[in-house]
Amino acid sequence: MNQKPIRLLRLIARLNVGGPAIHTTLLTHYMKEIGYDTRLVTGREEFREGNMLWLAEEKGVEPIIIDELSREIRLKRDWISYQKICRIIEEFRPHIIHTHTAKAGFLGRLAARKYKVPVVVHTFHGHVLRGEFGWFKSEIFRRIEKYLAGFSDRLIFISGTGKEDLISMGVAPPEKFEVVYVGLELEKFRHAKEQRGAIRKEIGLAENDFLVGMVARLASIKNHSEFVEAGKRILPNYPEIHFAVIGDGPARDGIYDEVKKAGLEGRIHFLGMRQDMVQVHADLDLAVLTSKNEGLPVAFLEALSSGTPILGSDVGATHELKKPNYPVGVYSLGNLEELIIGIVDIYKNREIYNLKAREVKDEIIRRFSIQRLVGDLDNLYRRLLAEKQVEI
Repeated sequence: MNQKPIRLLRLIARLNVGGPAIHTTLLTHYMKEIGYDTRLVTGREEFREGNMLWLAEEKGVEPIIIDELSREIRLKRDWISYQKICRIIEEFRPHIIHTHTAKAGFLGRLAARKYKVPVVVHTFHGHVLRGEFGWFKSEIFRRIEKYLAGFSDRLIFISGTGKEDLISMGVAPPEKFEVVYVGLELEKFRHAKEQRGAIRKEIGLAENDFLVGMVARLASIKNHSEFVEAGKRILPNYPEIHFAVIGDGPARDGIYDEVKKAGLEGRIHFLGMRQDMVQVHADLDLAVLTSKNEGLPVAFLEALSSGTPILGSDVGATHELKKPNYPVGVYSLGNLEELIIGIVDIYKNREIYNLKAREVKDEIIRRFSIQRLVGDLDNLYRRLLAEKQVEI
């Protein structure tokens, strides 16, 4: 007699362009492939964020969209979202509820507690407990997360650094946490450099020009102003270097105004929201992130899988990618001189960095594959169901 499938309900606040949306969409697709009865619930993205619904369609995932669910705190809309989540749980009766991102984690775990869902898991893809808000607001959010942790069976962080960060803040004891690294469809990036040229032609670059790109949501937490400031200092002295901003978001106009005021429109290129990420990484010579906060950046994993060196601020898990002979640079957040030195060093020694980048592709693609992630979570789910003695 065949065992009934495990019913898995996955929640994320919005499928805006970025790592968490890719992560949850791929998981919904691949967990179904290994026999789970799985559903994805999401809300609406904010102004100019763009969404990943095209990926969901490509993967045959039909998310349940709650129009009132979004990132921002809006009490009336949040109450309606909570009620709708409750109705979905009543109808679906999941064995496992797995939430992603803060708002979905809050509403989803409260609803799971109300309906006594057997296994409750939450993934932190980063956190807003430090760096994004003032002390008072950050402390409120910390206490909320600590409360929610009390009835979560497992808290996942996508890096060891993030896990230790949350433990030090008292969100939950160490035994409550598990590190499960990101898993993506990285194989398609392996031969990206063979496609080199299309975007460079689009923005009018010469063959030997060196393109430094930042792939990120255009929002204050991503700290594009530091990237632009580095450009102001570097570009007048190095005519072969160009910068590119890839993405969109609420901070776009302010960033563009900074570039225009500096007279660098012809050297700092705005490529907007892109779906052709293989082509983007094919044409980049260096991927940079100046973020104030990060988990484990998808943009960096895609870059390394393409054979592109990376340079990032010392936040989140970027330093976990830095190993001997890896083409990974890390600078101190806010230290513009270090950022400039890092970019110029990789430019001047690009042949060495490119060789290193080619040599690490295979390991990155293997370590961060979607197949590895699906296996890790399948093992975790089954272990938690067994511990709770849940009958399927």
